[in-house]
Amino acid sequence: NTHSDSTDAHSAAEASLAAKQSELQTAQTAYKDALAALTDATGDSSQTTTDVAAVSDAQAAVTALQSQIASLQSEHATASAEFVSAVTNKDSTAAALAAAESAVTTATSELSSAQTALDGAKSAQASAQSAVDAQQAVVDASLADVNEKSAIYNHLKQVVDTYQATQTAAAQKALLGAVEAYNRAMREWHMNLV
Repeated sequence: NTHSDSTDAHSAAEASLAAKQSELQTAQTAYKDALAALTDATGDSSQTTTDVAAVSDAQAAVTALQSQIASLQSEHATASAEFVSAVTNKDSTAAALAAAESAVTTATSELSSAQTALDGAKSAQASAQSAVDAQQAVVDASLADVNEKSAIYNHLKQVVDTYQATQTAAAQKALLGAVEAYNRAMREWHMNLV
């Protein structure tokens, strides 16, 4: 009966170990898949470089247009002041008034075009930055997944290694017990012969 109990316990231990080993295999596969996903997310460095360059180019365009608008605003203010001066000057000719008005119209048109271009450049910058942010988010998520899968795998491996070590120790103890029992039986047999 004790032998039967021992066999049952041994079978249960083996089944438990097999289950843990299966879990470990699954965890290892999940970890490898997560690593592959991270490699995919970070692998296309040329696209990342292109996206980052697009952000830089868009920022440069925005800065250049902001500088241009500041200059055009100054020109517009000057043209407006000259037009007001021409209007208030009783000696101004019709041609001078027309020229001053035309200068204001031109300055206003150029300023409006530059503002439209700036809006477009800002939109392009936002889109480029969004692409970079989205790519980084994928990388961050993949890295977090790798860390999680790695932790699960390492935990299960530790459990399986510990379990196997325990089983080995138990087997060695059982073997030593069997050898001792055999030696004892042999001694008793020899003593009976004498």
